[in-house]
Amino acid sequence: VMAFALLLAYRLLPMRRPDWSEAALPALGAGIGFALLTQLFTVIAPYLAGTASLYGTIAAIFVLLTWLQLSAQVVLLGVAWVKIRAFGAPPREEVPWPTGDQGRPG
Repeated sequence: VMAFALLLAYRLLPMRRPDWSEAALPALGAGIGFALLTQLFTVIAPYLAGTASLYGTIAAIFVLLTWLQLSAQVVLLGVAWVKIRAFGAPPREEVPWPTGDQGRPG
């Protein structure tokens, strides 16, 4: 279900719309990653219930925010994957390099 929702989002939300075939594999990968993170959360949650008496709701909030952040990273990784599959990687001249003392690698 999540993979289908991501497929619709990856296909219909961008202004330059990729083909269905270009968005299908990243949506499936991100959907599987999201499902794995959700299963991991359900495995970890009972262990945190025992520490809840010691740390209170702070531990639960921390774990929830961590899960949300990792889930968002999985979804955005899928977005980047769709972009590269549909439109190719940007030319080297367009890749931003850090400024300052580090300079641009040769």
